[in-house]
Amino acid sequence: MKKRRHSAKDDMRTGLIARICLILGSICLIIAILLFAVAFVVSSQSTGFLGFLYSLSQSTLPSASLAFAIIFIGIGIILTILHRQFVKLSEIAQDVEDAKYDEVLEK
Repeated sequence: MKKRRHSAKDDMRTGLIARICLILGSICLIIAILLFAVAFVVSSQSTGFLGFLYSLSQSTLPSASLAFAIIFIGIGIILTILHRQFVKLSEIAQDVEDAKYDEVLEK
């Protein structure tokens, strides 16, 4: 009987993709929070870099960044849950295969 090996590492890399989505979501969330904070702190008469930040905070960039943060963090959480389920499933499958393999050897 051929022994098959299934592992949690063969699950289409959901763990890696989940980490990437969570990191991208965190970056987008930080950008959105910073731009919302700039809108409260910096006045419209500012010039230079602060004026540039104020003009960015008045555009749709903070709202879009917040929307992407919510989407990426949601996808990351879902993929993290899937990855953990794949790990549990591979452990159960390995236990079942080991039990069947031991039964075959005993006969």
